[in-house]
Amino acid sequence: MNIITSIESLHGDVNLANETGKRYFCGTCGAEFIVTKGGEGIIACHGKPLVKK
Repeated sequence: MNIITSIESLHGDVNLANETGKRYFCGTCGAEFIVTKGGEGIIACHGKPLVKK
């Protein structure tokens, strides 16, 4: 099972919106995530930001 390891903002000065329904991909383990509740910040897995598909 793959778990998102952190949700964090980038240095507090850059905010990336995570849009509801968008799909994100982890290049390290291949996990895919779908955002069910949007918000600010980034989604990370293995300490690296996920890529929007």
